[in-house]
Amino acid sequence: MIAYVVVGAESSGNRALHNLLVESGCLGHRGYKIPFNQPLDVEIPEPTQPISWLRSFPHAGSYPDLKDMTDVLVEKGYQPMIVVIMRSMWATAYSQLNREFEQTYAGAVKRVEDAYRQIFSQVSVLPCPFIVVQYSELSNLKSRRHIGELLGLKLDESFDFRNEDNKYDTR
Repeated sequence: MIAYVVVGAESSGNRALHNLLVESGCLGHRGYKIPFNQPLDVEIPEPTQPISWLRSFPHAGSYPDLKDMTDVLVEKGYQPMIVVIMRSMWATAYSQLNREFEQTYAGAVKRVEDAYRQIFSQVSVLPCPFIVVQYSELSNLKSRRHIGELLGLKLDESFDFRNEDNKYDTR
C-alpha cells in the first residue's frame, strides 16, 4: 500500500495537496493536522488504504527527517512516495509574511530557500520514488489528471482548489 509523504516549504500549498489526496481516498484528515502527526512514535495505521502524511519544512520549529518517516512507513508495510510541492517563490514568501512566519520579505525568501535545500538534500538519498508538483497545476483539471497518473491515484475532479497567488501580486 502506498503512503504519500507530502512536503514543501510553509505556505507552498502542501496542505491543499494533502487535502486533495484525502478527498481522493487517502487516509488522513483534511485541514492542518492529521492523526499520525509528529513525533514519529505515534502509531501509523495498518496499510489497508493509501495514506497522506503532511509535513511542512520546517515543522514545529525544525526540519522533519524524511528517512525516519519513510523507515517507519516501510516497517509498517507501506511503500512511501515523496510528493514535493512547489509554489512560486515570491508568492510563498508573501504568504509566509502574511502568516507571520517571517518579518521581512528577504527573510521569507531565505526561509523558502532553506526549506527546499533541506527537502532535496534528503530526497536525493532516499530509495523511494518522488515527484514534484507545482501549486498552480492543482487548479488545472488536465494537469491534475497527469499528477494523478504519476501518483497512481485518481484525483478528485470536484476538489475546490483556489490558486491564491494573485492576491499577493501588488504590482
